[in-house]
Amino acid sequence: MGYIRMIRSGGLHCSSNAIRFVPDLEDIVNFEELVKEEGLAEETLKAARHLDSVLSDHTRNSAEGTEYFKMLVDVFAPEFRRPKNIHLRNFYIIVPPLTLNFVEHSISCKEKLNKKNKIGAAFTDDGFAMGVAYILKLLDQYQEFDSLHWFQSVREKYLKEIRAVAKQQNVQSASQDEKLLQTMNLTQKRLDVCLQEFELLYFSLSSARIFFRADKTAAEENQEKKEKEETKTSNGDLSDSTVSADPVVK
Repeated sequence: MGYIRMIRSGGLHCSSNAIRFVPDLEDIVNFEELVKEEGLAEETLKAARHLDSVLSDHTRNSAEGTEYFKMLVDVFAPEFRRPKNIHLRNFYIIVPPLTLNFVEHSISCKEKLNKKNKIGAAFTDDGFAMGVAYILKLLDQYQEFDSLHWFQSVREKYLKEIRAVAKQQNVQSASQDEKLLQTMNLTQKRLDVCLQEFELLYFSLSSARIFFRADKTAAEENQEKKEKEETKTSNGDLSDSTVSADPVVK
């Protein structure tokens, strides 16, 4: 998926560089029609036709949304949901410890930004959230993961610890123990950073789920496809009956 995203980003970059000379993407004139109206030479007509084709391709490429995400899901979802992959039915359970590891890694990468040696430093990383959202969609386990209420529990835990540290600070402030107060300040700062990283991960995961249309389960998607097929079939039958009912004019 990372490779496809990279190729897609490169394609968008190339298309944007080429399409930037077009003043209005919403209103592109047809050069072939203009050349025909002016009655210019055949070579000019071919050039205009080629220009229209290039503009059409670049406009379509730059306007394409996230359909390739849907394509990835449609291709791999049936394979992941086969009985031979039954060992993945509880995959959602390992997501919480994976988030703990990712948050620690993310904090470590951001701390390296302030150091002289910036090897491994980073300020953002959406690859983990995209990967988790993708796999949960393939396995149709969004509802199971939501039933854990993981991010809600993490938020409540950190808020409880932050309040406890703040309460201890109020108690110890009277004792004038500088070392203890300094330790508590560092603890509170660390808790704030961890809570912020978890919330950022939650927002990233929620956004990633939108790309994969996670608002529907596999059963609901199949039902929707079935209804669309039935609608197309009924519309086709209706059009056939309408044609056959038209009177024949001799």
